[in-house]
Amino acid sequence: MAVLVTATIFVAACTKETANVKLAPTLASTQTSNVTSSAATVVGFVVAAGDGITEKGVCYGIAPTPTVSNTKVAYTGQGTTATYNVSLTGLAYATKYYARAYAITASGTIYGDELNFTTLPVVPTLTTTAITAITGYSATGGGNVTVGGGAEVTARGICFSSTNQTPTVADTKTSDSKGTGAFTSALASLKGNATYYVRAYAINSAGTGYGPVESFKTLVDLPVVTTTAVTAISKTGASSGGAVTYDGGGTVTAKGLAWGTTANPTITGTKIDGGTGLGAFVSTLTGLQKYTTYHVRAYATNSVGTAYGADIQFTTLADILTWNIPGDYVAASYPGTTLADWAPDKSPQVISTIAAGDKLEGFVYMANPSNQWKFATQPNWNGPNYGDGGSGKLDANGGNFTSPKGYYKINANATTLTYCCCNKLGCYRRCFSARLER
Repeated sequence: MAVLVTATIFVAACTKETANVKLAPTLASTQTSNVTSSAATVVGFVVAAGDGITEKGVCYGIAPTPTVSNTKVAYTGQGTTATYNVSLTGLAYATKYYARAYAITASGTIYGDELNFTTLPVVPTLTTTAITAITGYSATGGGNVTVGGGAEVTARGICFSSTNQTPTVADTKTSDSKGTGAFTSALASLKGNATYYVRAYAINSAGTGYGPVESFKTLVDLPVVTTTAVTAISKTGASSGGAVTYDGGGTVTAKGLAWGTTANPTITGTKIDGGTGLGAFVSTLTGLQKYTTYHVRAYATNSVGTAYGADIQFTTLADILTWNIPGDYVAASYPGTTLADWAPDKSPQVISTIAAGDKLEGFVYMANPSNQWKFATQPNWNGPNYGDGGSGKLDANGGNFTSPKGYYKINANATTLTYCCCNKLGCYRRCFSARLER
């Protein structure tokens, strides 16, 4: 890039390199302008003509007080004009130069006042590193900033695209520190089986420099699949499925739902086929066990392997359990009803729900000062029947529970064989602690 820079030099005092000049012309220096990274223009001005001038122009260098023995550029335009423009080209970037107008007469060489200017920086020069460690979704690249361009390199990295064959920083890019020298870049979130174009970049105050373009092709990646939330849960069935949102750059040859009673089921276990290719699918699970926890996750397979969606857990519904609370308190507590003492089928009950089949709950009033009772799991004494096992435990061989007069909320767990009694103050492992007065 070349931009002209103008320097006008009005010399208030001139010097001669040759003696015995009868009438020395004089030069003046005023300004410089239009400085670029490789060029400038200097304007000389002859104040007094004096002896005839055989040559005039500008001499310059990187040291102060340049003379015609340094680099000079002679003016070749109209000879009668007092003001003359001289273009300096081929200058080094980001370099300070000193310049003076000169005029050569029969009596010697005279110079104008010295001016100085600094050329502008250029964009950095750099190379692009060959791409390595290529997978279906990532790769490693980088570059080397070999020339800073005369200004601080404030940013560097690689820019890449699968559509733009000459990527710029307006495309996807990495940021890998600053300054000159080599750097390494990690390319991530790439698409499988796709061609990418890459080149290193570096930025300074002059702009952005780029290295040569490198290209590479990613491998086929695993598919991406999501698992659909489980719905329509019953005692023996449910509905789920999934969606293949990305094929990894290959062909999805199988998709479906893997399921089982352990976490993260795979296609080596039980599965339901959902077809091939991209898109959603619905899977219906049947023949499940009541009140059992299951795990499902969608799967999709291509040439690389099988990918899975998130593991989703659900529990099938349960049969409703009803336990009876027979005891010597029933007749006194519920007068005028058909309930009777020590008759499981004519006693208060605790009941579970289909969503929590092993957790039973119910409310019982015991009117006697001291009350004896048990849990009967059937409306008879065929068992199992549970008595007090101590510390909130149910025991098929345990004795009767003994509770004082009061209202009780009784909870029992058919799986853990535990129980507790609750009142407005809290829940307890023994019902005598939960007494509520009438």
